[in-house]
Amino acid sequence: MKRFLMLILVMLLCGGLWACAEEKEAAVTTQPTVVEDTWEGPTPEDEARDLIGSPVEELLNLVGTPEKIEYYPSPMSEDTDYPIEEGMYYYDSFVVVTLKEGESEMVYGVEPRVD
Repeated sequence: MKRFLMLILVMLLCGGLWACAEEKEAAVTTQPTVVEDTWEGPTPEDEARDLIGSPVEELLNLVGTPEKIEYYPSPMSEDTDYPIEEGMYYYDSFVVVTLKEGESEMVYGVEPRVD
């Protein structure tokens, strides 16, 4: 009787282990879902915005040459002995505003382009 119970116990254990092995094998063959990364990095407008306060040469190196550049006398030069000009660098979808004092020109702001 003891042998019979031992035999049944061994058979139950083997059956349970076999079922676990099948589950483990099924889990291993399942492929994970791949999610495509659609982030493309900062836009040129974001890069220009990060350069506010930097020399305009950094803007040209990072974002490239604008479609058009215009300069206007700045109202800020009324209280100074030297001229200050505001530059408008026109890119495809945004405009970079600069302040030019003599030979020094700095990025002052970035605005959406509205034509």
